[in-house]
Amino acid sequence: MNLIEILMMPGIGMIFGAIPVEDLMRRKNRFEPLTRKQHYGALIVHAGLAMLSAFIGMMIFGTFSAAAIGAAMTTLFSAFNPFARFRHTGIGSAFGAALAVSPFPIILFALMYATGYGVLGKKHAIGMMSGILGTMLLAPTTPHTILKAVEFIPFRDITEHSVFIIGLGLTIFVKYLPDIRIVVLDAMKEHYSDED
Repeated sequence: MNLIEILMMPGIGMIFGAIPVEDLMRRKNRFEPLTRKQHYGALIVHAGLAMLSAFIGMMIFGTFSAAAIGAAMTTLFSAFNPFARFRHTGIGSAFGAALAVSPFPIILFALMYATGYGVLGKKHAIGMMSGILGTMLLAPTTPHTILKAVEFIPFRDITEHSVFIIGLGLTIFVKYLPDIRIVVLDAMKEHYSDED
């Protein structure tokens, strides 16, 4: 990793992440709410922008770290986009970033989401937290040979792969904290109302 890579890739990621895709679609729809199909289309566009950022990093610098920094910064700025008044979830960008760089965390997230959703109460927020936390905890401990078998962009050691996954996970975790807080408060209300 060199200084030009450290300075250039976050900027590229910021540019792609700062595009307010949903707002542009709403403007085209005369500010009507997005349909489900349009919402999924926006998620696909966000995923494509994160993948594009990763591919630019790979083409210019040819390293995992460049691709990972660009994709992770796209996710960060998509989730916390001031131009979109911080309304985007960032999940589309995180999916695109992982798909471009290393798809194994997507499989791990899906398994953890299904487990949390099925076992802990059939609520989306609980499934998301299970998926995020499970992926951040299990990805760094996954055997190197498994990660190497499913990588798209080769990484030098497990540390840079782990930092990438934890960075993506923390971004989505912070974004979903208000949802999980609501679920926890509802569970506490139910618990105390049952005791009365």
